[in-house]
Amino acid sequence: MIIFDLKKDVILDMDDFLENGDNQLPGFDYIKDDLFNTKKEIPNFKINLFTIMDKCTKEFLKKIKKNDWINLCLHGRIHHPNTECEFWTYDDMMKYLDDAEKMGVFSRVFRAPGWIISRE
Repeated sequence: MIIFDLKKDVILDMDDFLENGDNQLPGFDYIKDDLFNTKKEIPNFKINLFTIMDKCTKEFLKKIKKNDWINLCLHGRIHHPNTECEFWTYDDMMKYLDDAEKMGVFSRVFRAPGWIISRE
């Protein structure tokens, strides 16, 4: 039997977040406020949104970032193909990270699309 103590921290990871996708804020509000009733049950609830950077405007991401329980995490530029990072050079990666840093909304978390960074 597995017993969960929901009074502790709970972090939910969600992949492939983008501005015009099916995963919008009303759904997150439901997860936070209704499904888990987190205001009293899970005070340290967080969602890590693995975000496709070039499919979101800076304004949209700033709106999301206002929610202190959401972490915007990097998840590729366009996520196409699913292995887009596999052949990035060091300079490609540094440009991506620099561009993300300039947006000022992302946590220092990265997951490659398809979870493939290198086949070597």
